[in-house]
Amino acid sequence: MELEGIMNSYKINFTNRVTPETVSIKYKVILNEPESAKSITQFGNSAFQRFASPLSYFKTGQAAIQVIRQIVQSMDNTKYQLQTINFASSEDEKILGVPSKDEILAVISKVTDNQVDITVEHHLLLG
Repeated sequence: MELEGIMNSYKINFTNRVTPETVSIKYKVILNEPESAKSITQFGNSAFQRFASPLSYFKTGQAAIQVIRQIVQSMDNTKYQLQTINFASSEDEKILGVPSKDEILAVISKVTDNQVDITVEHHLLLG
């Protein structure tokens, strides 16, 4: 998708930490060009007490969907386009799952009013 001029692409890198009491989801938004320390445009951490949230919120990847929605809404979609989302392996896949690519695309399309295609990758790195 190109609106006016060249679109800058970016990626979201997710890492996580699952303990008996908490689920923490960390993210970085990184511009693909230039890829340097200054190319990190956003970063954050959401931490949840497991007893206070339904298990399905984490298992179905809804926590990540909320973060993705927030990121896409906060980026100027006339200048920046999400290209890749990288998910680190969950420390406990019985607790924390990854949303489906279709769910992610639906959220992005709703926020930007555009049909998009992105790459969703899973890495064996632990957060």
